[in-house]
Amino acid sequence: MQSMFTFCNDSCRFGDVSVAFMTAYRKYLLKSKKADGRRYSNNTASGYLKNIKRLLRIAYVDHMIYFDPTEEIEGIKWNHTFKRERLSSEGIESIKFAPIKDGEVKKAV
Repeated sequence: MQSMFTFCNDSCRFGDVSVAFMTAYRKYLLKSKKADGRRYSNNTASGYLKNIKRLLRIAYVDHMIYFDPTEEIEGIKWNHTFKRERLSSEGIESIKFAPIKDGEVKKAV
């Protein structure tokens, strides 16, 4: 959601939303950079766009807006080749019994 507030200078209202607005937001997600200078990954941009579209659909159903601009907006393709590394069962067990002094950290792990 932070990207949406940055995109519209902290002043977003349902009345401002149009197909042109959503198209510009989609382009913004694909080209803009985060605070650390890196661009959003396609998966992050896709997730942000999907969340805003979901919110707009709810607003449409609840009669907060009178048309659904999301049907006209092309989604952002998810990068399925991105591999996430996951801990094995053995790795999880070794962390579970590791000597962690901070109780909050241990609870989070």
